[in-house]
Amino acid sequence: SKNLEDLEDIKNLGPEPLDKKFTFNKFKERIIHRKGKIKQVLMNQEIIVGIGNIYSDEILFEAKIHPLKEVQKLKIEDLKRIYQAMKKILRRAIILRGDSMSNYRDTAGKKGRYQEIQKVYQQEGEECYRCKSKIKRIKIGGRSAHFCPSCQPR
Repeated sequence: SKNLEDLEDIKNLGPEPLDKKFTFNKFKERIIHRKGKIKQVLMNQEIIVGIGNIYSDEILFEAKIHPLKEVQKLKIEDLKRIYQAMKKILRRAIILRGDSMSNYRDTAGKKGRYQEIQKVYQQEGEECYRCKSKIKRIKIGGRSAHFCPSCQPR
């Protein structure tokens, strides 16, 4: 039946990033043996659920990690910065009710305000608020990645 298929999909989803039980060690275990670029790994819903294009850009900017960096090349300190940035960015997103780049409305029908504090997403050509370099945009697997080449060195 259709319901069982739905359950199959849910079963394959990773943990919620803001779950209190989702400790740094659990995060590290889920990430550390993955192959591929950190941006794509963060967006993989089977690894961690709920991180899309916008928040992956913002998390990596906050953590000062280049989106194309191979997961295997990340040090423990890098992973710690990503983990802390993930918690911080997603908590802030919830407080600001998500993003309204599209016509998103929250359950109360209000527009989200996260885009007011976005640091890199859709900021291509703008000045980085940390170092004044120009924000760049590249394609990774058909998606855009926005980053500061100077704050997030390759």
